[in-house]
Order: sequence, then C-alpha cells, then structure tokens
Amino acid sequence: MSINESSTTTTNNTIVLITGGNTGIGLAIAHALLSAPIEPYSIIVTSRSIERATAAIKGLYNDPTFKDAFSSGSEALPMQLDVDDDESVKAVRQRIGEKFGRVDVLVNNAGTSLADLTTVP
Repeated sequence: MSINESSTTTTNNTIVLITGGNTGIGLAIAHALLSAPIEPYSIIVTSRSIERATAAIKGLYNDPTFKDAFSSGSEALPMQLDVDDDESVKAVRQRIGEKFGRVDVLVNNAGTSLADLTTVP
C-alpha cells in the first residue's frame, strides 16, 4: 500500500494512532510494534508537519528490520496533526473515520506548548 493512499480501507489490522510519532518515543513505539508484530498493524504516525511524518514513514518502509511486518499486512501512513489546533484534530478524526472507521489504540505522545499561559486557573 502506498503511504499516500487515501481510499477507504476495510481491515482487520489493529489501528494505532501515534500523535507526535515522527521522532523520539512515538517513533520508537512504531519501531517496537513493527519489530515483533503479534498481529498486523495500521500505524498512523502524526506530526505538526506532514513532511516530517512522511519522512518518518519512508524511514520505516526503507528499514529492512520491518520488511516481514510490512509483507505480513502491516502498514504505516503519515498524517499532519497539531494537537493545539482544534481544526487539525477534527480533520484527522474525519480522515481516520473515513479510512478505517475506528482507532483501536491511541498513543497520545504529542507535545504542546504552555508558554502562552500567564495564569493557571
């Protein structure tokens, strides 16, 4: 499956949404899932930048360590998501709903900035 494919998919894969998944702990979780797959996964890697998410996905597909996982039905796809932007969150929710109809696992790893807060309620 192409990393840019956007048609509706009916899948028995476990759908995993990793916010902030293009580097660090989020990307390490994607690596762990693909390294020892118990079942096929559809891993959605998000980043504030679609370019960074796409680069992370390309890295997964190009890593021979994950060849068996991908040939056994796992897939990974990038999505742009800024958790500080309600419209961005709604757009990802809609896209995932249209593509998969569900999320089975949410890894809420995205960072946010609290620098603009001047007082705490």
